[in-house]
Amino acid sequence: MCHRADMWFSLLLRTNWKNLLSEAEKLITHSGSYSSLQYLLNNDVASVTLGVRKLLGSKHKLLKTLKYFLYDGHEVLRTLSATVLLISDTVNSTVDLADLDDGHCKGPLLNSQCSLAEICEIIYAANFIHRSIVNRIITTKQEQEHGDSRQLLALGNRMAVLGGDYLLANASLALANIGNAKVIEYVSKAILDMSLAEIPNDDDDAGGDIAETFHFVDPQLWEQKAYLSIASLLAHCCYSAAELVDADENLKSLSFQFAKYTALALTLKLSIANGPFQAVDSNSIPLFPTLVASGAVMDDLMRRYKTTALAALNQLPQCHSSRSLGTFVSSVNLAV
Repeated sequence: MCHRADMWFSLLLRTNWKNLLSEAEKLITHSGSYSSLQYLLNNDVASVTLGVRKLLGSKHKLLKTLKYFLYDGHEVLRTLSATVLLISDTVNSTVDLADLDDGHCKGPLLNSQCSLAEICEIIYAANFIHRSIVNRIITTKQEQEHGDSRQLLALGNRMAVLGGDYLLANASLALANIGNAKVIEYVSKAILDMSLAEIPNDDDDAGGDIAETFHFVDPQLWEQKAYLSIASLLAHCCYSAAELVDADENLKSLSFQFAKYTALALTLKLSIANGPFQAVDSNSIPLFPTLVASGAVMDDLMRRYKTTALAALNQLPQCHSSRSLGTFVSSVNLAV
């Protein structure tokens, strides 16, 4: 089942998370949320609602996916885009934005950096929707005797494919409009990594079930999957944000390093709070790669991720945005 995000965060972490979003929104000149995902969902809400009604009672994974995004999922999505915005502001403190050909800036940010933050969350949402495809053959006698089961399964899968493709197409169009070949290359690499995350490892024994292939006892395999499924996206988007202002290679690498290990730390935290065996439920969507290991192993991983992320952040220009990011990362702990 999908747990509410406010149950995942401790009080301290949730307070710092809200501050993170608040600081990110201050960087945007227009009021309200900087997220375009809700706009995309609302834009076609009538057609989506019609299709979803047909799936009611089918227990298709797409239903839980849509519920997650409509009620709980923006917490994680907005954390991704907020991180991109705050890293952008941090790196921008080293350059004169007026010298860059990017149209009108949105406060201290470039238009392209704001678009990149939205692209980051839309790509993650698209991948998540694609993961709600049910990869199984109807085998029970009851299911075989009822053609409706097969039709609903096929309908749900078509909606999952088309829904994810729709979001991915919007992200791709926005990415093309940025007009930076290197940024397109970096973000495309992240999309490739997310696709690779869905491929079972050679020693996976899950028979192709995505829920079980996101369930690990080996910390190294878990880290590989966590990087491919979420950390690569955030890291490449933060690297791209620095690329957009022609930052030097050191700043770009530090931005990548910070984002990568921040995403790994947050994924470890959320996968633990999500419950170690949640991902085995065949009717649920694995929100994050889940690691089942001893407390000592998890503590060591969390310590390494946070230390590496903060070390990279401390080498970036120090400003209000970087301090907000540091406070947030410092509050990510395994304890509830």
